[in-house]
Amino acid sequence: MSAPLLRPVLFLLSDFGWRDPYVGALKASFVAALTEARVTPIIDLCHDVAPHNIRHGAWILAYALKTLPRGAVTLAVVDPGVGDPEQDGLIVYWPQRQQAFIAPDNGLLTPVLNAAGSDARIAAVFSKDIPDNAPACKTFYGRDRYAPAAAHLTQALFDSELDAFWRDRTRPLRRPPQLLPPGQTPQRAQNSDLGPTLSGTIDHSDRFGNLLSDIPAGWLTPGKTAVVSGKNVSYPALCVSHYAQLADANSDTIGIIASSHHTLEFCCFEASAAERLQLRIGDPATITL
Repeated sequence: MSAPLLRPVLFLLSDFGWRDPYVGALKASFVAALTEARVTPIIDLCHDVAPHNIRHGAWILAYALKTLPRGAVTLAVVDPGVGDPEQDGLIVYWPQRQQAFIAPDNGLLTPVLNAAGSDARIAAVFSKDIPDNAPACKTFYGRDRYAPAAAHLTQALFDSELDAFWRDRTRPLRRPPQLLPPGQTPQRAQNSDLGPTLSGTIDHSDRFGNLLSDIPAGWLTPGKTAVVSGKNVSYPALCVSHYAQLADANSDTIGIIASSHHTLEFCCFEASAAERLQLRIGDPATITL
């Protein structure tokens, strides 16, 4: 397996947040494991994945997939089962896009495996430098196992030496890679009492309080009025094409807009839809037309 000369870029995704030294330690471990003096850009995709929430991490990764460049090496760490001897570290190489991914084998790489299909080459992380029973590794595999593996993989991509990397620094998985079970499918229904309804799940809540659902954006067109229901609350809603259209709406109005992920997003003008609707990641949401 070979690839043309690339300038690899490391992308990081985790639930570590920014308060603790974990993100810095992850980067330091990556740089320390580079055996040749090369400048490798490191880009933070997101470190605010909901703690321990593998499905949310997979959603963030799916969101990023469409923009990752050739040569991207993505290290993703959302690892509530860290230290489990039955859980492998997973490496996925996608030849068609010349991209590589490293993560715990807990379903986090589900969107990559689904997108790459049979084109994916998969293996388990294997470190020649750290024995499997090293006690210092049991709480921070991201730093001690996955980041060094990402460094060696980055160099292999740069040097077109993927075959050597696969031979020397991976081993076969002990079982098929873990995939997250499909979530609840968004629904369109005709309710005889309330009228047509659209229902789905909140996939993401951003720092502005906007709520990204899994309901396809094409199910609703701008100009439609509706009622959005959250946890024991309901608000009038207006489907808009851009945020500014909410400036003249009633202050209680929830905006519904096509998100950058091509699903319906709930928003408020300079306010938090998440607070108003009392919804969090994983909660159900309903639109009544």
